[in-house]
Amino acid sequence: MPFLLYTYLFAEMAAPLVATLIVLTGILFLGKLVPFLNIILQFHVGFADFLRICIFMLPKLLWFSFPFAAMLGVTLCFTRLSNDTEILALKASGVTVNFMLPPVIVVALSMALLSFFNASHLVPAGSNAMNDIFLKLAREKIEKGIVAGEFSENLGDIVLYTETLDPKTNELGGVYLSDSREGDTPVVIMARQGFLVPLGTMMQLTLRDGSIHRVIDELDQTITFQKYTLNIPLEIDKISGLKVSRSNMTLPELKAKAEEHGIGSKTGALFMAEFYKRITLPVGCFLLSLLAFPFGLLANTERPGIGVRLTLAVFISYYILTSAAESLSAKLIVPVLPALWFPNLLFAVLTVFLIFRANREEQTIIGLPFKGVFRKIFRKK
Repeated sequence: MPFLLYTYLFAEMAAPLVATLIVLTGILFLGKLVPFLNIILQFHVGFADFLRICIFMLPKLLWFSFPFAAMLGVTLCFTRLSNDTEILALKASGVTVNFMLPPVIVVALSMALLSFFNASHLVPAGSNAMNDIFLKLAREKIEKGIVAGEFSENLGDIVLYTETLDPKTNELGGVYLSDSREGDTPVVIMARQGFLVPLGTMMQLTLRDGSIHRVIDELDQTITFQKYTLNIPLEIDKISGLKVSRSNMTLPELKAKAEEHGIGSKTGALFMAEFYKRITLPVGCFLLSLLAFPFGLLANTERPGIGVRLTLAVFISYYILTSAAESLSAKLIVPVLPALWFPNLLFAVLTVFLIFRANREEQTIIGLPFKGVFRKIFRKK
């Protein structure tokens, strides 16, 4: 009996869970892809790189999709069973609410572990991989943009001209360069030979046998050199719309960075807020999945969709509370640890309370004082 029942419940939860996960992730993906279209067209991204970009975008989307898919999957499963009076038949056969709870716990725990692995490993890995791709595309754009006999403006505030270019060695001949990074008056550099090579997040331009010309206080200054190295940073946030941020860091890196700045400082609080958010949201995924269980049991012929409406309301409320807690902790108004764990503590109490009442066959949502309010909100029109 338990094996057959649990297998049946797993199957009933799996279908809406997977469907919700696919649909929601697809919607979020399309919304996230729109800002990148201009960059993709600008860099002439090939299909292979485009596919990689799509894959590396998924972890951040799944961070949001996992808890909602788990919660809605559980709700829809037990809503259907309640509407088809299958729950009533099970209870008549002696199956209690607590007896149906283990499959829900397994699903909730599985989704929470997936969510934690995604937040702790896949999110930083995906963010770093995205930056690596756009760095590579930025370098390729710069290299392809340098054409012999033409002025190149792909280096930000630097304009480069070369008479000759060897595409195999990236050797430049007859180099003219105008550098406007340090003021309104550009520095003009001329050299017989130059080499442009990628170096991490920079492009390194090595010039040989040349001169530097600049005007200081209306005086023309000329400096000759045999070798001059110019490091040109690739500003990812300007070139690709991405930037190195807290989402690129793993949990140990976030904690180390917070300790480096001082946990009590404003910057340290930002890193600690990200650290605890990676832990608390998977725990929230577990709690929300369990909370969906009594919501699904509330459905009946008069209120067939009440569980889904409650699921949406509670899910939005949870994320509003989490965002508010993160904001307050980042501004040092509330300590980071209690602020980020407060929503989970609140919903843990609510989950235990509702499961306890569901086991006692009590349909009241949040007690008698609010019975009339919820009846007006969720009654069938």
